Amino acid sequence: MVVTLADKVRAANLRSGVSKLFKQIKITSERITEVHTSLVSHLPQWDFETADRMYLDVEVYYTLVQKLLRLAVRLLPENERQKLKNEPTFKQIRAIRNRLVEHAYDTGSRENDPYSGYGWGAVCGVQVKAGSSMTTSTDNDPGFFPNQKAVEELLSRYKVRALASVRDLV
Repeated sequence: MVVTLADKVRAANLRSGVSKLFKQIKITSERITEVHTSLVSHLPQWDFETADRMYLDVEVYYTLVQKLLRLAVRLLPENERQKLKNEPTFKQIRAIRNRLVEHAYDTGSRENDPYSGYGWGAVCGVQVKAGSSMTTSTDNDPGFFPNQKAVEELLSRYKVRALASVRDLV
């Protein structure tokens, strides 16, 4: 297989994307955790505007993680790609992002869930579509914090951070 300069540039851009997504995920996760901590410390009072901002950040988090996982699939060696795609965490993040976040309000399809509510717990964090009658066991969201931990373990197991461009990590 001949590797062209264009292939090398494309690979470098993908690696740069990995490092940028890691930074964006870190910033978004920190904001979610900060708002979550603030809400917990002010219970039983509830600031709906702050909670809505946190929910929006959670939707952004799932979007960023899915993009990172898709990039990882492209950059991993071929024998690792399908293994990553078959991971339960990979499938769950994909289901949450695709069915409950991206297409959630598209009521043109019976598969999409127009329910706009969300759940929140002091331990689990934000749960996308909690309480909706349309969620299934595949896309049922255990909460931001359990998902965040599972994603971190998955990224570590597949050494996704190592796929980032060395130049961008400095």
